[in-house]
Amino acid sequence: MTAENQQQVRLTQAYHLATTAQNFQLGSNVLASLSHLAVQMDDARTAERLALKGISQVTGSQAHAPHLVARLHTMEGRALAMQGKEREARRALDAGESALDSVGRGTRDSWLSGFDRASFAGEVALCTYDLQRYEDATQSAAEVIALRSASDRVRSRILASLTLANALAALGDHAGAARVGIEIITAAPGLGSARAHSGLAQLRQRLSEQSALPEVSEMNDRLAASAASAQIPEAQAEWSV
Repeated sequence: MTAENQQQVRLTQAYHLATTAQNFQLGSNVLASLSHLAVQMDDARTAERLALKGISQVTGSQAHAPHLVARLHTMEGRALAMQGKEREARRALDAGESALDSVGRGTRDSWLSGFDRASFAGEVALCTYDLQRYEDATQSAAEVIALRSASDRVRSRILASLTLANALAALGDHAGAARVGIEIITAAPGLGSARAHSGLAQLRQRLSEQSALPEVSEMNDRLAASAASAQIPEAQAEWSV
C-alpha cells in the first residue's frame, strides 16, 4: 500500500469518527484534506465531490471557520482546473478568496488545518498551471516564495518553486527553469519529500532535450549528486467517503 493509500485510510477513519460524533466542522476539515489527497492522486472528480461535500456540511459556519471554507472552495477550484473547467474554477477560487478576506486575527481554531494567503497562492499557481495560464502561474508561485521567505515552511517554498520551474519551462524559458531547479537542490539538499524528489526528477525529464544548456547540465549534475529520484504513486484504493 502506498503512502497516499495509507493516508487515505487514516483520513477516512477520521471522517467517519467525526460524523459519528456529529462534529460537522471537523468532518469538513477532514474532507478538505481528503480532497487535497485526491488531487495529489490525480482523481479530479473525487476531489471535486469531496470538496463540495465539505462545503455543504460547513454551510452556515463560515463566520466560525472562514479558513476552512476558503480551503474547501480552493480545493474545489483545483479539481475543476484539473478538468479544464476554467470558468467554474475561477468562480470557486473567487469564493475561496472571499472567505479568506473575512478572516480576522485569532479566528482560526487551533485544530483546523492551516490555510493562509501563501497556501491560497500556492493552490492558485497550480490551478493556473493546469489551465495553461503559465504567466499567471509564475506570478502566483513567486508570491508564495516571497510570502514564505521569512518562515520555516521549506517544503511549501520548494513545491511553489517546482510550479514556477514548470511554468517557466512551458513558457520556453528552459534556462530559467533549470536555475530554479538548482535553487531547489541548493536550498534543501536533504529534503525528505517524495513529492519534491518526484517533481525534480520530472523537471529533469522535461528539460532532457535542453541538456546542452549550461544551466540544465548543472542541474542534472546536482540532481545526480543528490541522488534525487522520482517516486510515482501506485494504483489507487477505492474511496469510501
